[in-house]
Amino acid sequence: MKTKITLSGEVAAGKSTVGKLLAEQLGYQFISLGNLIRKRAENEGLSIVEFQRRCTENQEIDKEIDLEFAYECNKKEHLIIDYRLGFKFIKNAFHVFLKISEENAS
Repeated sequence: MKTKITLSGEVAAGKSTVGKLLAEQLGYQFISLGNLIRKRAENEGLSIVEFQRRCTENQEIDKEIDLEFAYECNKKEHLIIDYRLGFKFIKNAFHVFLKISEENAS
């Protein structure tokens, strides 16, 4: 039985909002790659923009983050995961893609 749900989708489609609501309703843990990246940037004394620039310049950092996050998610159960590439890296999960019209995106 699958006990994880990954949420991917367009910018401003509500991945975090939907994820938090689902986690609350199901009694699951909500986990977000964005939160991990912001924390890592802070630990390195960088703004999120500076950190993302560093990742763009060095693709190995991006790969390392994906592998680390996927490893953590794959060893746990009962998760709602906000992760654009969740469908690619997270095993034994329902994968949901959220789409929103330009008019409704905020």
